[in-house]
Parts: sequence; C-alpha cells; structure tokens
Amino acid sequence: MRYVDRSQYSTPKVMVAVLGHRSEAELELVKVEAYIKEKARIRALNEQNKAQAKLAGLKPPATVAKPPSPFQLYGHDSVRARLNEMFHRKCAYCESLYYATSAMEVEHYRPKESVQGEADHEGYWWLGAAWDNLLPSCIYCNQRRSQSLPRASGKPVVLLEHKGQFEDPRSAFTGKGTHFPVLGARVTDRTGDSSKELPLLLNPCLDQPKDHLDYYIDFKNIIGLMLARPNVGAIPSSIGLDPKTREEFRDELALTLRHNLDLRGSVSILIYGLNRLGLVQDRTRVLRQLMFMESQVVEITTFIKKLKLRASKPAYDYADEDKLIEQGLKHLRDRTVQQMKSMAKPQAPYSMMVRAYLECFTARLN
Repeated sequence: MRYVDRSQYSTPKVMVAVLGHRSEAELELVKVEAYIKEKARIRALNEQNKAQAKLAGLKPPATVAKPPSPFQLYGHDSVRARLNEMFHRKCAYCESLYYATSAMEVEHYRPKESVQGEADHEGYWWLGAAWDNLLPSCIYCNQRRSQSLPRASGKPVVLLEHKGQFEDPRSAFTGKGTHFPVLGARVTDRTGDSSKELPLLLNPCLDQPKDHLDYYIDFKNIIGLMLARPNVGAIPSSIGLDPKTREEFRDELALTLRHNLDLRGSVSILIYGLNRLGLVQDRTRVLRQLMFMESQVVEITTFIKKLKLRASKPAYDYADEDKLIEQGLKHLRDRTVQQMKSMAKPQAPYSMMVRAYLECFTARLN
C-alpha cells in the first residue's frame, strides 16, 4: 500500500456542479435518500407482518421486496478512469495489477449500504457518490472469500515453493466487504462528521501506509510477508471489531496486543487479506528478483575493485584491456542498479516493498 495525494487529481465531472446546476452526484443523492427511507419502511412492514402471523399461528407471509438500488454513479466511466490514473491501474490496498486477472472494482472506503456487525446501521449512504470515499480495488481485497493465510504462531512463516503453499497454512475469510471498524463513536447519519471517526482500516489517500506497515526481508527465509510496524502508543482494549471478526483473527490480534504492534496496520492486513497466499507468492517473486540483482551488483563491484588493484601495480602490461573491462563491469553494475530502482516506481506492483528493500540494500553497501 502506498500513499496517493488525491489533491493532485481533479474530481470527475459527474461529481462537480456546473453553472449553478447541481451535479449528477447530488441528484443521485436525492434518490438515494428516498431509497433508504423506503427500504426502512419495507423492513418495518415485513417485521410487523411476520410478528402478526406468528401471533395468529400462521405461516410467515412473503416478504415485500425492497426497491432497486439507485447507487450508480460511483461506477461511471469517468470515475473509473480517474482512479486508474491515480493508482496506475493498481489495487489501492495490495498494489497488485488487477488487470492481469480481472477488472478494477470501485470500492467504497466507508461502505454505502450496511456495516458489518451493526445490523441497525444503514451504511454511509450519503457517501455513495462522494469522490473522497472511492478507491480502486482488486476483487480479492474488496470481496469476502476464503483465503489461505499463514498461521499466527511463534515460529517463522515459510513458503514452500515446490508446493506453492505456506508451511503451516490456515483458511480464513478476508476481503473488505462491508467491514469498517472504528474506535469510539460511529457516525450513523448524514448530519454527523465522519472525519472525526477513528477508522482501523488504512486509507492510502488519507494515511501514510509506511507509518503503519512494513515488510519481512530476510535472505535466509525469502517470503514476501507484510507486517504491522511497532507502535509506540498504547493499544486500547476495545478495538472496534465485530465479534465474528475478533474470533476469526483471535490469534493474530493477540500477537498485535502482546507485541504492541500498530493496530491499524494489523487490522488492515487482516481485513484486506494482505498476506493471502497469492499475494505473498507474488511479492516473494519480486523479492527473489531483487536479491538476485543485488548479488550481481555486489559481485561486479568486487571485480571492479580487483581490477583497480591490479592496475595500480608497476610494469603492468594489460592496463588498457583491464580499463575496458572495468568500464564494462561498471556499466553492467549501473544498469542492474537502475533496473532495481525501476521496480520502485509508482506504477510498478508492490513498489513500497521494493523501496523498503532498496533502503536496506543501500545500508548494506555502506
């Protein structure tokens, strides 16, 4: 996950008022508000009919269907195009290039119709077409589904390359869905100020992910795991997750609390599924490529130093030839380093992990 400055990109025109006329987003909001009221009325009617049938000893009547959803504008072509431009066609959460396997999904950071674990919450429906609430996501970060994850334990996590799986895996449901855990009070209607909420899920346009997330980089155990950074602050005992999610990730959350890791980083890894098997495999591939190139750079540098040492000796007959060799090796080394740096560009997958690796590489060279 990498920070993206949303202010550097213009709001899609369908969400901007023109010449005193309301924007298409504002017009849709009128329909959405009516839809939410009608949905609440129908729900109350269904509950009333069910209760009356039960009292009369009758079968529950057929439920009255809710009206069709009016949420449309968030998927407009202009919105999708701007999100693709902002995030270089990568998922806002896991940085994978979603077009390799599926189309981008426009994701609501604050869910638009319901909130996991809060049956009475209608969702942040007033933000259904709010530009600041929309992010691009791959289907795996956005949709709930069972994934293979590393098991939370004291022993190191190992990726079995020949089997393509974790050494000690477990299955769990990940993907954001309608999850939006917050610390403290939650906004329940459009009159509230959602900017005062304390979300546990990171937003790459509002947060600096590098302050909360880190990567496991170890030459002896090459595996592209994402980690929560150590947290200098105290973690509250009530962590804002619904009971089902707390139970699903009980062991991981226990480790977070025990080792005082960043809570928002940890919860984001768990909910978005940032350590699901497919992602870890792909990040591991990138790490192996980086480590291979580092070994090339180190070996080439060693040869250059040896050539310089030989050239300094008196009565040396091959100075001109060795000079050409030295220049060629320098060129090869510099090209390799440039290739490594190109993997940290914003449009590259897992660019922030690459940057973290390159920082460690630079420290090792010094």
